Amino acid sequence: MSQGMKKTISIIVALLICISVGGLLIVGANAINSAETAANQKYTNHQKASLDATAQVQAAATDQSAIDQNNATETALTAQLNADQYVYNGLGHSIQVSYNAATNTYLFTDNIGKQPNNATYIHVGKQAIFNIELSTWSGNLHPDTVTAHIIGPSGATLLTATLQKATAIRLNWGSLDPDSAWNTYNSTTISSILSSN
Repeated sequence: MSQGMKKTISIIVALLICISVGGLLIVGANAINSAETAANQKYTNHQKASLDATAQVQAAATDQSAIDQNNATETALTAQLNADQYVYNGLGHSIQVSYNAATNTYLFTDNIGKQPNNATYIHVGKQAIFNIELSTWSGNLHPDTVTAHIIGPSGATLLTATLQKATAIRLNWGSLDPDSAWNTYNSTTISSILSSN
């Protein structure tokens, strides 16, 4: 065999080896690309599932927050209706109620309107507080704390009383009146505005 023929065969063999290696490299590259694509798809699906789960949790939390807000509003309205039955709005009273669900606390603000003198402010204020406390504790609301603020036409707080559950459950409301109940509340305040004549 001639030298030229050997050279040609060597070149052909080298070309065949290159083609085979190149084919293997292409197959290998395609396999790597397929694996990368599958991994990326799996990661994307995982991200999407994670985002979907996060969105569901956030939606559930938002729904629960809305439910809690609704329940707190309904509870405050129930307290409002109970108080309105006992503290007669036709006598100049204007009652507002707020409810804190976290502490199960009711805050009533009763504007008792203009009264003829300080003694009457005190008398009407104590009566209003008694009626608010009685209506809230004897109803089906089961509070932990009830605070009543009595305000006058100027908006200044004239009387305040707070009654807590531990004290309220020991009271016999049937044997109390506004003055005797005043001495059983956990805390009471009469503004110094009412001490002057």
